[in-house]
Amino acid sequence: MLCSEKELGISDDHEGIILLDDDEQAAPVGTPAREVLGDVVFDIDITPNMARCLSIVGVAREVAALTGVPLRLPDPQVQMDGPPIEGRVRVTVEEPSLCPRFTAGLVEGITIGPSPSWMQRRLLLAGMRPINNIVDISNYVMLEWGEPSHAFDLDRVAEGHLVVRLAKPGETLTTLDGKARNLDPSSAVGLSRPPLLVCDPTRPLAMAGVMGGEDSEVSETTTTVLLEAAIWEPQQVRRTAQAFKIPSEASRRFERGVDYEVAPVAQRRALELMRTLAGGTVAQGIIDHYPQPWQPLTLELPPREVARIVGIRASAHELAEMLRPLGFVCDLQSSSTIGDLASYDVGMGIDSATVRVRVPSFRQDVTILADLCEEVARAYGYDNIPFTRLADELPPTEAQPDLDLERRVRALMIGCGLDDVITYSFTSMETIALVNPAEAVANRYLRISNAISPEREYLRRSLLPTLLEALATNLREYDRVLLFEIGRVFLLRPFADHQPGQAEELWLPNEPRTLGIAMAGRRTPPTWNDSTEGTKIPPPS
Repeated sequence: MLCSEKELGISDDHEGIILLDDDEQAAPVGTPAREVLGDVVFDIDITPNMARCLSIVGVAREVAALTGVPLRLPDPQVQMDGPPIEGRVRVTVEEPSLCPRFTAGLVEGITIGPSPSWMQRRLLLAGMRPINNIVDISNYVMLEWGEPSHAFDLDRVAEGHLVVRLAKPGETLTTLDGKARNLDPSSAVGLSRPPLLVCDPTRPLAMAGVMGGEDSEVSETTTTVLLEAAIWEPQQVRRTAQAFKIPSEASRRFERGVDYEVAPVAQRRALELMRTLAGGTVAQGIIDHYPQPWQPLTLELPPREVARIVGIRASAHELAEMLRPLGFVCDLQSSSTIGDLASYDVGMGIDSATVRVRVPSFRQDVTILADLCEEVARAYGYDNIPFTRLADELPPTEAQPDLDLERRVRALMIGCGLDDVITYSFTSMETIALVNPAEAVANRYLRISNAISPEREYLRRSLLPTLLEALATNLREYDRVLLFEIGRVFLLRPFADHQPGQAEELWLPNEPRTLGIAMAGRRTPPTWNDSTEGTKIPPPS
């Protein structure tokens, strides 16, 4: 059969049949399609503390440490046959604290077109939509090395000069999603200072670390690409992406921290792919503006600290052997520098030496000894950590009348047949107006600066709005719903409660616990011989 990608379940493309590459056409007739087009896909759920695994290289490091196989990273090289890049491209970083490293490469004479089928297939399997060979190469290298990059059309960059700076008042940028963004910080909720931009001398070109702009994007007429691969300050990227509500694959990585040393590696890899897959000529040299180099962190890890936190006894040599496969550089230090604790360690059967650990640049999440102890626990195996009991007795518990009363009320409600629910503490003016229009006055409520959605923008003053939302949702499935909630409401304190000289932003609300009950449907549950619907509780208006 001649099939499209949609018919084979590969993608949603159904414009025509699949055309195989030359190497794929060599497969004998009758070969199963999965042996030619198929691939093994690992679906990995990355938790926020494992952002280093948002790349193939990052996953390879973990697999190497898990299996004990040495890690063999490629060393990308690029053939540079074009004129030097110096004098044709300039980079100015006005905010080095927000952009500690900025690299730029240049490719000329490229031809925009579709990327090879093998690259398109890998991007699709990774959940990314192929666009063209240049954009696909940028995304492909990001998946490989974890370093997002951005391709500018050099002909649209004034004077070939890239400037990294904060947005100026009144500036706007139309991002790649086609939306015009007002870059004034007052226009975005949760943004305390202007967003960081990549600009030319005349206008903004991209929102740094988040999304590029339409004015300088690669198009079908592009022949010269200026490739940027930089390192951005995580907090600035996170606040910008949240304030403008434009999360991206790039911001997902930058806001968790990207390896400072990987930017030139990703540059070389992407430039070589553009040379081979887009027919370009790479200019000699790569601009590498590195105003704030990575400062390696060195921590001293004594075995006693591992025994105290993790609960395992291991020598300094054993700890070093656990950490080295994870990329840490470890050296043993004699006990003479430890001081009076050396004799205590010997008496407890603990190695009195210590391990000097140098944290690699790709592990920015490791900053204190507890982080190293967590790595030791991972390498040792959580299941292998012995069970232990507390050495001391628990202190006597103090009476808590408020919690005791809450437990008694909850037990009473459940005993009466009501279901306990927990709803959001946030609501909206529209929901409040449905319950009580007179209460829908915004200045009587505390407004969330970084609301998770427009429907969750204000802290509730009553349980009823969110409780009735839960009631309405349950009534879609059941004809009898009895709910209750015990939760806090947030009331603005009257001016008389404010202390003299206290800043207004420090006035905290009063947060009393309240009980809310919402019921609808039959007053009594149906029985096996109940022939009538019974008297119903009228639904809320």
